[in-house]
Amino acid sequence: MVRAVIGVAVVIVLWFAAVGAQAQPMTLDMAEARASYLRSLDLAELEAVNGPYSVPHNPHATLPPRGTPYTGSDVVERWRPLIEVYFEPGDVDWALAIVACESGGIVTAKNPGSSASGLFQHLARYWPQRSKLAGWEGASIWDPEANIAVAAWLLEKNGKASWVCKA
Repeated sequence: MVRAVIGVAVVIVLWFAAVGAQAQPMTLDMAEARASYLRSLDLAELEAVNGPYSVPHNPHATLPPRGTPYTGSDVVERWRPLIEVYFEPGDVDWALAIVACESGGIVTAKNPGSSASGLFQHLARYWPQRSKLAGWEGASIWDPEANIAVAAWLLEKNGKASWVCKA
């Protein structure tokens, strides 16, 4: 009900904006606001199924500070071919940096302070719905291909803010 009211309000606002600016192209700010709104709808759907999102505890306090460029490691680099299958070319190095930060490239990595598991440290409570929406229903969180594919889907839907580690 609330979602329907919000949807109607958004349509009305967009209609008035369109009437008032018929010949004006969408600006970058407007496009980003629209994209942010659409991401929030996806997040709202996930939260309706999985409960409210909470930022996981960061178990990687000894890793380099955020923003430190990824320089590669054999343990992480072995995932490059699979990451290249699921991520856009411009996001491959970012994804490898996230894997390096989140799990160190170890498939069986598990955060001792939360349920975050696997290469991209997906939270177990979100995994069933995310994997289903990403086309990997029933896959194990420990399956490296499923973990990578769902991470690529999550990046596309929600952007880079889904991970505590920043690259």
